[in-house]
Amino acid sequence: MVAWAHGAGHLDGLVALAGTGSSTGDLLRVAGVTAVAANVVNNLPAYLALEPAGVGEPTRLMAVLVGANVGPLVTPWASLATLLWLQRCRTAGVRWRLWRLALAGAACAVLAVTASALALGLLGG
Repeated sequence: MVAWAHGAGHLDGLVALAGTGSSTGDLLRVAGVTAVAANVVNNLPAYLALEPAGVGEPTRLMAVLVGANVGPLVTPWASLATLLWLQRCRTAGVRWRLWRLALAGAACAVLAVTASALALGLLGG
């Protein structure tokens, strides 16, 4: 489905939103866009949708991976790991209100994605 959407040009705007370049700011941008996309749809299709934003530039591709794998903590459907974690909490009797999960996940995601992208900028630049 994602390959079809790319072929039809439906994802061109999303890839453009991720920008170009490999400065620290550029890496923060592509990782952030990927993290938001991962929370909207799911981390796997988000990665596939934004992979072209990193093709040919290993540091940018790593930033896409950071966004797709570190960022999807806000919405329960953002990754299989988040769904499994939530299910294990429920099995153990721990109940999370979705708004509380989203707030805690947003705080963690912003900090983790930012720190990871900054590290990429320092190491890759």
